[in-house]
Amino acid sequence: MIFAKFKGEAAGIDQAPSWAADLFDRDRAGSFTHFYDEMSGGLLRVDGQVLPKRYSAGQPASAYLADLPGTLGRFGQFNLEILEQADLDIDMGLFDNDGPDGSPNSGDDDGYVDIVFVNLLTVPRDFLVGTATGLASLGLDTDFISDDPAADGDFVRIRSRFTGFGGTTQRGHVFSVTAATMCHEFGHIMGLVDLFDQSSVSANGELDPAEDSAGIGKWGLMGLGTLGWGIEDGPNAFSAWSLARLGWVEVVEIGENVRDLVVEDIVRGKKIYKIPLTREEYFLLENRQAGGSYYNRKVPASGLLIWHVDERADNDEERHKRVDLVCPDGLFADRGFPGEQPDPIAGLDNLD
Repeated sequence: MIFAKFKGEAAGIDQAPSWAADLFDRDRAGSFTHFYDEMSGGLLRVDGQVLPKRYSAGQPASAYLADLPGTLGRFGQFNLEILEQADLDIDMGLFDNDGPDGSPNSGDDDGYVDIVFVNLLTVPRDFLVGTATGLASLGLDTDFISDDPAADGDFVRIRSRFTGFGGTTQRGHVFSVTAATMCHEFGHIMGLVDLFDQSSVSANGELDPAEDSAGIGKWGLMGLGTLGWGIEDGPNAFSAWSLARLGWVEVVEIGENVRDLVVEDIVRGKKIYKIPLTREEYFLLENRQAGGSYYNRKVPASGLLIWHVDERADNDEERHKRVDLVCPDGLFADRGFPGEQPDPIAGLDNLD
């Protein structure tokens, strides 16, 4: 993990923040490692190392902004400059450890650094794309080739945007936002898609509240749950659909004649229930309890969540989303972001 800033920004702040190492603390609730450990039921435990310096790019922020609103900024050039500096300080072979023997750069690894997180003090508009503050990309046009030998005789590399996920770029100014954004962007690396409404982003990169369905809203990390239910108190838990896609819950298919079904808290039971409609369309039943997990501690109410899923769709369409939380009132009366009363039982928000 690398902390970085623009030239001329935050003079005198040249070290990683004091809380940085806690992002990989398995025992600290809200950390990156704790989140994935809990969400996966211990199946995925991510360790990492924080570089002690805060590296500065060669130019001010204005030099890295997109030429046109809504297009990608020059964050790839920014990251290239940061990686070149970091390469002088570390052996990048220590972070190529995806082989079965558990030893880095030992000959059974792929020659690439597993993942690089680049955390910035600020992310200005049009640095990534529009108003985005995180992206599952380093933006590199070609592989970054380090000066550290790989076991196969080549040099250890970092993937470009054309050869895979080399890492993520995000705002990292306080612990909660850094951890939550890393969790969301790493979700993309794990194969998950965004579940918020991207169609309401205007040409200048802004959300149009009148057109934004919010997708699944704050009921999942891959929706608008990155920053939590309050002010920067995320991440929120994964939705049932995301957990199923990752294989971290058991999906039990039920038919027409099931009676007395008990749906246990998803954190404790690690089960969700599927009611098929067609091959691509189905319901998922999830029992989410506020006391079951740190990442559900602020849900507006505990209870049964009914998800409607249509794998043929996406989450940009208000009336027929790929993943949708079904609310009991059945109305589309509260169109707009972020909704007034997010409540799984009574409805009354923009997710209905």
